[in-house]
Amino acid sequence: MLLQFIVNVLIAFVWMLLHEKLALIHFVFGYVLGAVVITVFQRKNSYYSNLYLYKLWVLICLTGIFIKELIIANFIVAWQAIKPELSIKPGIIALPLNVKKDWQITLLAGMITLTPGTLSVDVSEDKNYLFVHFLDIQDPEKHKKAIKETFEKRILEVSR
Repeated sequence: MLLQFIVNVLIAFVWMLLHEKLALIHFVFGYVLGAVVITVFQRKNSYYSNLYLYKLWVLICLTGIFIKELIIANFIVAWQAIKPELSIKPGIIALPLNVKKDWQITLLAGMITLTPGTLSVDVSEDKNYLFVHFLDIQDPEKHKKAIKETFEKRILEVSR
């Protein structure tokens, strides 16, 4: 993937040099052209998931999902704080993990901890479970499913 990036930048640089004036617009156009060339000449037996541009797109999606969840969680926690009656049920759940590498677990735990109303507490010795504290855990299965389908799924896509 690093080789794809280097080839893409080289194509963009050569494209820029082929014009009379060195301008950023020529580099950007060359970069897009290079991305198209790399995609077209990708081996037929490999998938688009091997393209660095695909991984970049998945990383951008993961960042967007995190920001969206961060904003939603902020509103939920703020609403819990200003409600006249306190109707929360705090608790800790054991979240089964599909991510296995240390950096993946750390990224997932960090994203969970940065989201208001949740806190990553611990990882099991065998790295199969992440223990997460929730401010309001009315439906534990719903919370597990939400984390697995948003953060964990995208982290696995980025790391493939």
